[in-house]
Amino acid sequence: EDSDGKNDASELLSTFIPDVSIGERLRVLKALLRRTETGTAAPIIAAPLHALLSPCPEPAVLQQESLTLTCGTSFSMEALVEWLLTHGFQNTTAVEFPGEFFARGGLVDIFAIDWERPLRIEFFGDEIDSIREFDLETQRSLKTLDSISLGSFTTLLDALHGGVPLTAYLSAPQTLFFLLEPENAQLQGRRFYQAQENPETLFSPEEILREVMKFQFFSVSSIGTAAFGETYSLSMESVERFSGEFSKVCGELDRFGIGQTVYVLCPNEAEKTRLQTIFGETHLAKRNGIRYRLGTISDGFRLVSSRDMVISSSALFRKEEVRRSAVAHKTADRLGDGSATTRGNTQENDSAPSTKTIDSFTDLQEGDFVVHVSFGIARYRGLKLLEPLKSKNQTPPSISRPLSHASETLSASVGSTSRMLQGRKALAPNANGAEEHMVLEFRDEVLVYVPTSKIALVQKYICGKNVEPALSPYGGKSWGKMKEEVAESVKELAGEMLETQAARLSRPGISFPVETPLQKEFDAVFPYSETPDQLKAIDAIRTDMASPRPMDRLLCGDVGFGKTEMAMRAAFTAVEAGFQVGIMAPTTVLVEQHLRTFRARMATFPVTIESISRFASAAKQKEILKQTAEGKVDILIGTHRIASSDVSFRNLGLLIIDEEQKFGVRIKESLKKLRSTVDVLTMTATPIPRTLHMSLLGLRDISSLETPPADRRAIETHVVRSQPQLLRNAILREIDRNGQIFFIHNRVRDIQDVADTLRQIVPEARIAVGHAQMTERELEQVMLSFVNHEIDILVSTTIVETGLDIPNANTIFINEANHFGLAELHQLRGRVGRFKNHAYCYLLVHETGILSEVAIRRLKAIEEFAHLGAGFSIAMRDLEIRGTGNILGTKQSGQIGMVGYELYCDLLDAAVRRLRRLPPRETVDVDVDLPVTAYLPHHYVPDMRTKMELYRRLSRLTRPAHVADFETELIDRFGKLPLQARLLLKLYRVRILAHQWLIHSIH
Repeated sequence: EDSDGKNDASELLSTFIPDVSIGERLRVLKALLRRTETGTAAPIIAAPLHALLSPCPEPAVLQQESLTLTCGTSFSMEALVEWLLTHGFQNTTAVEFPGEFFARGGLVDIFAIDWERPLRIEFFGDEIDSIREFDLETQRSLKTLDSISLGSFTTLLDALHGGVPLTAYLSAPQTLFFLLEPENAQLQGRRFYQAQENPETLFSPEEILREVMKFQFFSVSSIGTAAFGETYSLSMESVERFSGEFSKVCGELDRFGIGQTVYVLCPNEAEKTRLQTIFGETHLAKRNGIRYRLGTISDGFRLVSSRDMVISSSALFRKEEVRRSAVAHKTADRLGDGSATTRGNTQENDSAPSTKTIDSFTDLQEGDFVVHVSFGIARYRGLKLLEPLKSKNQTPPSISRPLSHASETLSASVGSTSRMLQGRKALAPNANGAEEHMVLEFRDEVLVYVPTSKIALVQKYICGKNVEPALSPYGGKSWGKMKEEVAESVKELAGEMLETQAARLSRPGISFPVETPLQKEFDAVFPYSETPDQLKAIDAIRTDMASPRPMDRLLCGDVGFGKTEMAMRAAFTAVEAGFQVGIMAPTTVLVEQHLRTFRARMATFPVTIESISRFASAAKQKEILKQTAEGKVDILIGTHRIASSDVSFRNLGLLIIDEEQKFGVRIKESLKKLRSTVDVLTMTATPIPRTLHMSLLGLRDISSLETPPADRRAIETHVVRSQPQLLRNAILREIDRNGQIFFIHNRVRDIQDVADTLRQIVPEARIAVGHAQMTERELEQVMLSFVNHEIDILVSTTIVETGLDIPNANTIFINEANHFGLAELHQLRGRVGRFKNHAYCYLLVHETGILSEVAIRRLKAIEEFAHLGAGFSIAMRDLEIRGTGNILGTKQSGQIGMVGYELYCDLLDAAVRRLRRLPPRETVDVDVDLPVTAYLPHHYVPDMRTKMELYRRLSRLTRPAHVADFETELIDRFGKLPLQARLLLKLYRVRILAHQWLIHSIH
């Protein structure tokens, strides 16, 4: 690697084979084959020794089993499908994961294991017309390719039962092997080998080392050894540690003599720019003695001959080096439309609606409960194509009466092509043209057909409780009364929030100075590259703090998404201006965690930080409170004790509340009074759903952190029978890398027995038990010991603290996982994988137990949805309700159960708009009943979930340009439009134009 951090072709050979990294492994092998064929620059392969233990397919086999496709060449679609099936790909109705393909019409979508993005192959007859990469989220094409090579999924798997080492791909005269710290590498390789369930399928570390020794070989070690032939000693020496304090670091750099150069390696461009700014005035910089390069280094060094020095940017401030990509994940936008912060902005967006599949409606399955806005709760019975009646006089005998038109807000009619049928005989209603209808079953087996043009009136019923709702009687008055009750309640809620906001804005607050040199310095030593969400959030927070009105901002984001850093920057802004900061957390363990985090982050700045908790003696607490009252404590962290009458601040300017919903009513009331006098920043670990976010516009100032850490990896998930050897191997693997383990067992009565069994299986592990029947002090002590890494395995019930951030815990076992719900399993799995390490989740089932079909489907789903962002696919509904309850309160959560989450948000949005005297949101409600057959045929869109999503999005379009964009997307994703689909889009254009011309129906 040269000084600019570039290399010829860096390739990563991952550690864990053959699971999620199988694609990366295959890309490396194919790169090596291309080098042999074309004579291109040799790649640099970086790998731990134990990554070389997995066998590879023979080069000739890999080359023979690969398939090359080129635009303009003859190759039939049938031949491609046959090749994919033969080589281990699975045929699905929508490509989501590597190893899947979807063939329809003249298109084949392929998610090849050795490609980072899925591919779309379009055929014209038996000729390949185009090859395109497409976005997995939007399903839209990205860029066109001339030619591709597809690797075989089965080839690598077959190699596990008799392959060759990686060295078979290397040419002895042209290959250099560097083994870093050989003793450590051999030890790690041996541990990895011994921890495998079937080590006989791997090469041993000794076998690999013998292969490696056949090449030009260099051992690189910090300690000299006589084991490897001739020794070269590099003329360099260690660098003395920098003090870490900004002003002192500048002085230390300036002591370098004329002619000496300091090379600072920065992990990203943002860090490089920051350091250039803050060190720009030093004498060393002015004489061009400090230079910045992109790259990372574990320890700095000085060249003896020139006295030049190379050091990492993190070492200057004595920060632990954390390697993180500056590229944000594409999952950033899954919960919303990308706007991370909102401050009373109610302007409508005229651009085309998002094409992302972010609606829980798309998961609708037959038998699910739904809410019809006008008629109440029903059960979805599928999608049915209804043909027009043959005779004008023909009347379905089981129709009791047509559905009447409703005239209330948010309650449009079902539509002219819908009828109510009594009993189970579903006959076609009288309509001019064929159209697909949703079949809804109300109480007493009353069936209602809702045309897809009215699909916007139907919502999936979500309430977050495992209780089946009662079906509404069709035509009864109870649904209308229930809706009126909820509407009145949300009107009160909206009015109360607006009143609170008005009171806050009428009082003068503190105008904090922002963007000061010291704040820039504080921001500069942040060891990561900020995500766009974080930059928008801190900008919004500081804008609020600079305003002469008290701030009241809600900051939403999961653990690890950067909430604490945002809070620390806000706190630093307040302290620099001479004000004190109070921080409230719901548990003592979180108080101690915040104390350690704040002290570490502000260690090089003159900030005094203390905490009051039960872990401190009464005398110590008394002294801290005395110093706080005297203004000697800048930041005080505590539980609800912060709001007690005996806690007095000399000059409180900012209050930060972590998870306010976990505090009691009395505490919340006292916080209400504080909100009108000081700046308040409230944090919650629950991502706020976009629908609720939009409903609260103008009521709360909200910032959402939706971008996950750039280096977070998918959690590898396995459903396995509980066996002692498997448990031991997985636990030792985690402990060997200095990690920790959660073991979830959700029965208190025998949890000690489970812990004793684990002690017998892994006697060398430190094990503790935590559950809700322990005293609060006992439980806190156990959790604190786990946080401090005094415990290797925490055996606990599901009381695992959701806000606790334990980056070392990267393996979780969920015992008797078949007894958990899908969302609960996903939330428990989310306790690991918080940091950059590869994380594992084992869903344990009884060694001999028989699982129900429902349990098998649930466990299979959680195992399959292990990719980043899978939380939306699995648990967004539950997270939405949890988020609603957290932000709006328990009473409102109960009312959501009455009408469903989405209708509740609609009612809240309507109430807010009326109170703010804003027009209602634009919807297109026009009945169009023309003698045309208009729908998406099954042969064109075979997947029912995808079809429902398309109908749903189509019903929300409000501009002709949106329809044109939608048509382009259909052609891109599914090929040439059939007649029925073309007519469907024309009908929607007619509906939109009629709406613009104030026409209510066309027949």
